[in-house]
Amino acid sequence: MKKFIDKLRKRAERFLVDAKLDLESKEYDVALFHIEQALQLFLKARILSFGVEFPKTHEITKLMQIVKQLGIKDIEKIAKENKEIIELLEYAYISSRYLPFSFSESDAKKALEFVEKVRDILWKK
Repeated sequence: MKKFIDKLRKRAERFLVDAKLDLESKEYDVALFHIEQALQLFLKARILSFGVEFPKTHEITKLMQIVKQLGIKDIEKIAKENKEIIELLEYAYISSRYLPFSFSESDAKKALEFVEKVRDILWKK
């Protein structure tokens, strides 16, 4: 199980690297997709680290609720403070596949900062 958790975390970190490269290339839509993917994997890895199977969902809100229920209380505060970013990330996941919607540099930078903070809360960096 530990190897799988480590693999998810490593993949999540790679998505963040890709997002930063996307930002440099002014590819904000793709950056948001990579940021959202990173957050999903960080959350799912943390859920698994408690010995709990994560649900087959892409909903950040639902995954964050599970993490909170597992005892990481700081996640609730950051989720409340960043509700708009979470909604943006959930929308980015859907729009990257089905909708011709564009995101701004500001959106991508705020989302990246948020995900890095969540990662640090999840893994106490």
